[in-house]
Amino acid sequence: MKKIGFEINIMSFMKRIWFVIAFLCVLSACGKNDDSQTIDQPETLGPDLNKSDITKRIMAGSDVIANFIRDTTIELHDGLSYTKINYTNQLGLPMQIFIMEADLKKPELNLQAMSPYNDYLYGFQQISEMCRDNQIEGESIYAGINCDFFNTSTGQCQSIFYVNGFPIQATPVVNDRTALVVYKDKSLHMWSTATDRKIDPSQVQQAVGGGSQWLISYGQKVKHTDVTIEPRTAIGFTKDQVVYSIVADGRQVELSNGMSFIQERDILYALNCYDAINLDGGGSSTMVLRDSSAPRGFKVQNSPSDGVERAVGNGLAFVVKEEK
Repeated sequence: MKKIGFEINIMSFMKRIWFVIAFLCVLSACGKNDDSQTIDQPETLGPDLNKSDITKRIMAGSDVIANFIRDTTIELHDGLSYTKINYTNQLGLPMQIFIMEADLKKPELNLQAMSPYNDYLYGFQQISEMCRDNQIEGESIYAGINCDFFNTSTGQCQSIFYVNGFPIQATPVVNDRTALVVYKDKSLHMWSTATDRKIDPSQVQQAVGGGSQWLISYGQKVKHTDVTIEPRTAIGFTKDQVVYSIVADGRQVELSNGMSFIQERDILYALNCYDAINLDGGGSSTMVLRDSSAPRGFKVQNSPSDGVERAVGNGLAFVVKEEK
C-alpha cells in the first residue's frame, strides 16, 4: 500500500511540473506577440511602402520629418483628399499634422469663405458649426479650416473678408495683412497690404485673410528668423490650381509640440506651392471633416490646444458641387 501511494504522489508531482512548463511557454509566446505588434516606434529604415504620396513628397523635399511614424490618407472626393501624419521632428519631438489637398481644376471642386452663423456680420462660431450653417443649396461642404486673426471681443477679422461675392470687410483693419482670394472664374490669388499684389474687387468671389507672414511668394521661399513652435494653420496653392492647407497641433508635449513658420513653409514648398501664407494659429487651429455620425455633421480631426474647439471669426470650406 505504501508503494502505491508513493507512485500516486510521483504522478501528481509530474502533472504539476508539466502544468508549470506549459504556463511558462504561454507567457513567453504572449510576450513575443506583444513586441511584434508595437506600431508607434519611429520607422528609420526600410522601403516607403506604407507612406502616402503626400508624406513621400514632404520627406523628399524637406527635412521637417526626421522619423516617420504613420500616416493616413482619405480620398473625400475625386481631387479632394485629407492626410494625417505622425512623426518626430529634428529635435526628436512628436508631431501631428493634417493636410487638405484640393485640385480646383476639377469643375465640381471649389473653396467657400464662411462667416459665423452664415450671417454677413462679425461674430464667433466653431468651424464645425460654420460648416453646418454655411451650406449652399446645390453644394456640399466636405471639410473646413480656421482662417483669419480676429478681435477677441467682437470677432471682427483683421484682413479683407468676402463671402460669395459680398464684401463683409473690403479694407483690412490691421496693417500688413495677407489674404487668399478666389475670383469668380475660380482662379486663385494672394493679396497683401505690404506688396504690389493687387486684386480686382469686382471679380472677388471669396477672400479670407491671414497674418503678416508670407511663407512662399512667386515660387520662392520667404526668409524667416522666428523659430517659435506653435499650433499652426497655413494655406498655399500651386501654379496649376491645387490648394494645400496645413493644420499642425501643438502645445501638447506627448502628442504634438507645434511648428515654426520655417517648417510650415518648407512643407508647402515641398508640395510645390507657388504662393503660401500663414493663417491664425494657437488655439484657433482647427480642421474638420464631414461626418454624418457627428452631432453637427462635422467632426474635428485635430487636437486643439485649448482642449476644446475654439469659436473663431471666419473659416474656409472645401466644397463639392452636387450632380443634378
